[in-house]
Amino acid sequence: MKKKIIIAGWYGAGNIGDELLLKTILSWINQSIFEPIVISVSVKHTETNHHTKAIYGYDITALVEVMQNAACLIFGGGSLIQDYDRFIESDINDFFSPGCTYYLRLALLANQFAIPIIILGNGIGPLRSAASMKLASRFFDLAKSITLRDEESYHLFKKMDLINKSEVMIAPDIAFSLRDSNLTASIVLNEDISSVLHNYQKESFFIIGVNIREWQFNDNWQSLILSELLKIEQKNVFYMFLPFQDTDIDLCIKVSEQLKLAGKPCIVIKEINVDNVTTYYSFCCLIVNMRYHGVLLANLLKIPCITLEYDEKVRNLLIQLNEPKEHCFKIDELTGLANAIDNRLSNLNAENNVYSIIHNLQQKSLLHKEKLEDFLNSLQNNETNNQFNKTPNYAYLYLTQKIKNMEAQHLMIQQELVASKLKTSQLQEELKIAQLKITYIVNTLPRKITSLLRKIYSLLKRIK
Repeated sequence: MKKKIIIAGWYGAGNIGDELLLKTILSWINQSIFEPIVISVSVKHTETNHHTKAIYGYDITALVEVMQNAACLIFGGGSLIQDYDRFIESDINDFFSPGCTYYLRLALLANQFAIPIIILGNGIGPLRSAASMKLASRFFDLAKSITLRDEESYHLFKKMDLINKSEVMIAPDIAFSLRDSNLTASIVLNEDISSVLHNYQKESFFIIGVNIREWQFNDNWQSLILSELLKIEQKNVFYMFLPFQDTDIDLCIKVSEQLKLAGKPCIVIKEINVDNVTTYYSFCCLIVNMRYHGVLLANLLKIPCITLEYDEKVRNLLIQLNEPKEHCFKIDELTGLANAIDNRLSNLNAENNVYSIIHNLQQKSLLHKEKLEDFLNSLQNNETNNQFNKTPNYAYLYLTQKIKNMEAQHLMIQQELVASKLKTSQLQEELKIAQLKITYIVNTLPRKITSLLRKIYSLLKRIK
């Protein structure tokens, strides 16, 4: 039976960037003697799209069962440790709380089972407080092997107060290592969408991809980008919105509807995924990118792009790409974006020095793979590796009891929630009945008053 390797990250949420990372890491592990198991927020999504076994990230029982026989745990790519999302110490003991503390909890759980941890191609930050730095230090202290994706992440790493100072390797993002075979636009698209795109190409329209996301840390940028897109002087423009996650779709629809009202033709691609994303990208002559892996993918495919810099990680990527300043805009400083788009459309065939850098980044990115292979080989060749497959009795008993307590609490909360929903439903029914009674009274009261007045009038006439 193959030994298991657990892979953890922001997988199963449908985020194209994270799914590309997982696709790459799985291709590496599938060349080894190990069997991958992915920790996912959607088991169905991961098993369907990646043809691999997955377990739900908050199923503590399944996690413990898998960890009893795991050779190692890989935290694969992405900015897992940052404090834009919830990252607080009090969440360490609450297994069901959301946010980035989850990854630290997972690492601590793996440590209970003496499972070696690999941090592979991660970005770090932002970490805006001393408390966040302290939690990040705990996370990285548990790792046996660490590779990071940029120098800026390494600078943050060096500031951490670490006990176990593991050797760190820096190489470009794992997704840079995607081969041409993985980028080939060969997926058959929805017939209606494909027909629309081909028709606009035949009519010599410039198809501009727009890759944007929700960003709660700045409120004005959405109106700014709409204003700039409306200023573009080039007439034959067709906008194709490319949401990289389901949570981006509503924003894309909102902006596209405003463009349509101004007479600009648009389409929002709602069923984009890790297999067809390159096909949609290949239709574009230019892409306005906000997401990190949107920028990366455009450069891999040699498609001109304008970057909207909303996060430090995007800035770090632009530094690696040596992207010209006139092609980059901070999210709160979008003035001039329309001119930049017009200029790029007028010079689509101009040489771009960025593309000459890509090959070098692709080669260096494979260093993550080499580091992973070296680590897995050391596990395979280590005769004492059996220790990783034995759970310390005390730790196991403690965890088992803790799991039972948490499951009991979780069941109690679910029962209370069901009771609360039932009570709410009953109150809603009572409210409906009361509303019907009031409506009846309001509708029948005038007739009753009229009838009563007639009776009084009739009685008065008799008295007379």
